[in-house]
Amino acid sequence: MLPHAPSAVTATGIAGLLGALTLLAGDLLLYAHWGTMPPVTEAVQSLVSARRAILLATPEQLRWSSVLGPIAAALYVVGAWHVFARLRRGSLRWAAVAGALFAIGAIMSGAYHAMWGQYGATLQFANTHATPPLDLLLHTTGNLQLMHRASEIVAVPLMLILLAMVALGRGDFPRWTVISNPILLFGVGTPLLTPLAADLPVPYGALLLGGLYNAAMVVFFCTSLLTVPEC
Repeated sequence: MLPHAPSAVTATGIAGLLGALTLLAGDLLLYAHWGTMPPVTEAVQSLVSARRAILLATPEQLRWSSVLGPIAAALYVVGAWHVFARLRRGSLRWAAVAGALFAIGAIMSGAYHAMWGQYGATLQFANTHATPPLDLLLHTTGNLQLMHRASEIVAVPLMLILLAMVALGRGDFPRWTVISNPILLFGVGTPLLTPLAADLPVPYGALLLGGLYNAAMVVFFCTSLLTVPEC
């Protein structure tokens, strides 16, 4: 069976959707915690802000959240073939570029998510000290920020390629599905929702921001699966 046949396109789309749901489960392990917040030092508060619910996560929850990162990345990489297959009729070359960028971004996204488990443990450790170990906080925060910036280098051209090809009808996505571009949804939603998330009680602000990217991926893959051509 050809990899661009409808059944294969659907199967790889389901894999991508499962990847998004897996990382959403990882987000829940990081942030879906109700209870009384411990006192938060000024240094830690400046780093966690709306995501302060991570301070309530247990060590086991942080570890399992990290484990889900590479599992989800593998599923997302399979979903990258879905993106390629749906764009290939418009331009084989640009479809291949989009699929490759999606796969690279998926791997980086899984790695970034996995880093949050260790970061959460570091924040919890630092928060137990009246004088937090600033060197440790700066080092771990710098690692996380570097991975995020590196991911943006991949995400921006991918977003532009998807926007252009879908909006111009290059591929078999309906043009209206341009609104489901996950990177666009995340890029627009994050600055709009950040002020709201900061004012929400624990853990709702953390869930809103922490789960936004993968929720956007769920929307993307669901929309794509519902619009796969029959032939």
